[in-house]
Order: sequence, then structure tokens, then C-alpha cells
Amino acid sequence: MDAPVASPKIDTGHFDDLANLLDDMRRSLRQSLDRALSAHGINFMHRRLLIHVTGQDGLSQASLARTLGIERATVGLAIDSLVAKGLVRRSAVSGDRRSWAISATDEGVYVLTKVERITQEVCGHLFRGFSQDEFATLEDFLVRMSGNAASLREGDDRDKNDDGGGREPV
Repeated sequence: MDAPVASPKIDTGHFDDLANLLDDMRRSLRQSLDRALSAHGINFMHRRLLIHVTGQDGLSQASLARTLGIERATVGLAIDSLVAKGLVRRSAVSGDRRSWAISATDEGVYVLTKVERITQEVCGHLFRGFSQDEFATLEDFLVRMSGNAASLREGDDRDKNDDGGGREPV
């Protein structure tokens, strides 16, 4: 097993630059997908919901909100929109009058198939000039960063004072 790698020393200016770059990238990707998906009457959030309800029929609004890391009210508004478009349906959950199971309609599955081709085109443009190895490395870096961020959110401070070398902080 590999020894833990020390965290790089990053000054706050570089951190801010990287954070801004990641945020700009996320915003640009979302806006590009929203624009491309609008031809089918959906947006980035709708696509994410359709993926989840198509893959796991009968999810509750609360479980969708947890899975996607967004507020239940936000999910509820997006589901309302998808129901109005005929792409998902709400079904009562027996034994719980307050809960609804969300599932994709046949039209929702069809639209998701079409928008996945559009998503592939947008991603192809985004990663133009990347080799498969570069893409895999980028994905690995982002997955690790996401895991590190999740441990911060969850209050995991095991590595808070660890510079990776096993020494006590000065």
C-alpha cells in the first residue's frame, strides 16, 4: 500500500484562482448544457433528475434531494416542471400520505435518450484535445478533491494538522 502523500502548500491567492476556475468551469458547463437541452424543454437539473428516476424507479423527493445534494423544495419545483411536461409521474406511497414516489414516464425515458446525445456533444467539445489518460487523471483528481471536501463538510478533521509527514505541527 502506498504511503500517504503530503498535501501541497498552496498560498491563498492560488487557492482563490483555482476555486474561481472550478466555479467558472461549472457555471459555463451548466449554461452550455442548459442552452443545448432547451431544445427539448429541459435543463441541467431536469436531466439530473431524469437520470436518477430512470435508473431507480419510485424514488421519493426527499431521497432525490439527498442524492443530488440540493434542497427538497428545489427538487419539488423541478419535479413539478417535469410532471407538467409529462416526463415524470408522482405516485402515492402506500402507508405515507405525505410521500410520493417519482418515476419516469415513457416520454421521459425517450427524452433522456435524446438529451444524452446532446450531452455527449457538449462533453466532446469540453474535453477536446484531452487524451483518455488525461481525462482519467483529471477525473481521479476531481474525485479525490470531492472526497476531501466531503470529509470537511462532515467534520472529519483527522488530517487537519497533518502535513503528510507524520510530524506534529509547529
